[in-house]
Amino acid sequence: MAAVLGALAVALLFLVCLRIMRSSTPLGAGNRIAAVLAALTLAFSYTFWDVTTEADVFTLHACFMLATILLLLRWRQQQRERDLYLAWLILGVSLGNHALTALMIPAVIALMPMDRGWRGLRPGNLWRCGAAPVGGPLPGRSKSRPAERSSASPIGT
Repeated sequence: MAAVLGALAVALLFLVCLRIMRSSTPLGAGNRIAAVLAALTLAFSYTFWDVTTEADVFTLHACFMLATILLLLRWRQQQRERDLYLAWLILGVSLGNHALTALMIPAVIALMPMDRGWRGLRPGNLWRCGAAPVGGPLPGRSKSRPAERSSASPIGT
């Protein structure tokens, strides 16, 4: 499983590099080659290779972080709120996998006013983004049908 997640992390890095280069220069063959070289450098680096050969949390953490970065880049370019909410959701899920994810939260909060001015930090936006990791009131969840609670023990007995 770690090898599959490692391959997914390499593919996500390729997409992140393409997205960053697209925002600064026109997308050409040189940009694609640079993105491929960046992804291959990660894929064949000793540390990443060593991590993907054993079952541990690091490859899943790399996938979560790269997916969050990709969604945030897409949010900045296309201005779709859905991408921001998905980025926060992935960030929240990632907190259960690796504690270093908490270091990315202040950066994401700082990115919101830099991109949209201070209106990005409206209480409603912060509430939705902060509630996303814990499954709170998100757009689309009906107030008339709250989430059902299970009486089963989380640990099978």
